[in-house]
Order: sequence, then structure tokens, then C-alpha cells
Amino acid sequence: MDTGSFKALELLVIVGVVGYFYINQRNNLRRLKEEREKKQATEANEANATNADKTPPAND
Repeated sequence: MDTGSFKALELLVIVGVVGYFYINQRNNLRRLKEEREKKQATEANEANATNADKTPPAND
């Protein structure tokens, strides 16, 4: 194998590894974002439920 072929193969391996890590990290960040948003929505719903229970009755 000549040096030109070796360098091309090396470049393809590097691009493949970088692409793999990029896609892997992007998927992990998306999953964490979805989990965080779900947790915040759950906490907001719980806070609204407890605040609704503490609201004094209106004096009409």
C-alpha cells in the first residue's frame, strides 16, 4: 500500500471516529434535554397542584 492510500484511509478513519463521537454526544444531549424538560414539567404541575390547594376561598 502506498503512502497516498494510507493517508486516505487514515483520514477516513479519523472522520469516522469524529463523526461517531459527534452523533453520540448529540443524541445524549437530546436525551438529557428531554428528561430535564419532563422533570421540569412534572415539578411545575406538582407546584401548581399544591398552590391551588393553598389558595384561600374568594369572598364574594
